[in-house]
Amino acid sequence: MNDNETPDFENMTGSEWAELLEWKPKYADKCDWSKLEGQDWAELLFEKPQFADKCDWSKLHGDDWAKLLSWQTQFSEHCDWEKLEGCDWANLLRDEPVFADECLCWDEIPAWSWARLLAKQPQFADKCAKWGDFKDEDLAHLLESRPQLAKYRPHR
Repeated sequence: MNDNETPDFENMTGSEWAELLEWKPKYADKCDWSKLEGQDWAELLFEKPQFADKCDWSKLHGDDWAKLLSWQTQFSEHCDWEKLEGCDWANLLRDEPVFADECLCWDEIPAWSWARLLAKQPQFADKCAKWGDFKDEDLAHLLESRPQLAKYRPHR
């Protein structure tokens, strides 16, 4: 859409609204906020946190929260932590380890997610109970980047 075109507001989807408002926030007064879903909110608030007062936080799912809080930690006060599952936690903690105290499901993080998380945040190694479930190549890559974690390697 060029600058002279007026969008078809009536037929816009939530993702189209999020994209439009990222580039042209002047259209906020025309927005049907109810059309935005969790992913749309995460994307929009990443770029335009000023729209937080319009957000229906209940629409955000675990993966939406992981993305949003990796970018905009100030929204944690709105987070329903119970919506985050194992992979969501691994993704969030990889970027924002400050939220570790909120995680109540360390055991739900799959081994492949642990490998990625520990490569970036090795301080969580003691929380991992999945060392025996790592694929050989995941473990090899992890220990190559974080040799100090070799003490956790299971004897096979």
